[in-house]
Amino acid sequence: MIVSSHVEEGNPADKTLAVPMVKKSIKALNKAPKEVAADRGFYSSENEEEIQGLKVKHVAIPKPGKKSEKRLKHECQHWFKRLIRWRSGGEATIGLLKRKYGLNVCLFHGENTGIWVNLSIFTHNVSKLAKIMAQTC
Repeated sequence: MIVSSHVEEGNPADKTLAVPMVKKSIKALNKAPKEVAADRGFYSSENEEEIQGLKVKHVAIPKPGKKSEKRLKHECQHWFKRLIRWRSGGEATIGLLKRKYGLNVCLFHGENTGIWVNLSIFTHNVSKLAKIMAQTC
């Protein structure tokens, strides 16, 4: 399930979006997630510290470039590797949204782009819920 989304104007750097995205998820779910995973574009030590300060137990954002021994040891932990593998599954969800739910071609432009994105996500979530409900019957 996708719990929140936001369409940005222009092309802001990922590292400026990490903390606001976690805060938006906390607001949507009424609680902090136990774990957060993102790709290396979102990395900054400030982002990691601030996200942990939001009561997130595990933050898995790989550091780009040369890593210290301490950082290598941190990124070799089982939970870190598990979260990075899980995050790559999110990339598959983005591909699914593009292929099956129309996110690859937006028919609304300008300020209305967010409507198109949210309709695609809504359709994906309804489909996901229907599959879950069918399995429990």
